[in-house]
Amino acid sequence: MRKATAIKMFGTATALADVLGVSKQSLTVWQEVLTTRQTDQVIGAALRTRIPIEQIGAALTEPAIPYRHGSKDVRRRQDQPHSAAC
Repeated sequence: MRKATAIKMFGTATALADVLGVSKQSLTVWQEVLTTRQTDQVIGAALRTRIPIEQIGAALTEPAIPYRHGSKDVRRRQDQPHSAAC
């Protein structure tokens, strides 16, 4: 899940921080793509505050890392073998 998506589900970063029981400043140190633990916390908070399950599901199915044409951050696919010459 992306941080922007989590904030969008609750309306504001302040509302997300309040529901998670953390300070708004602590959200600023979160990476753009949330860790599994952070995602689980957001999902739990969404369920507790009765955010529609369809909205939660949509947040989970969006790509975590958007494709950027020409990006030098090319990640190896899981099915590609490791290079032996390093």
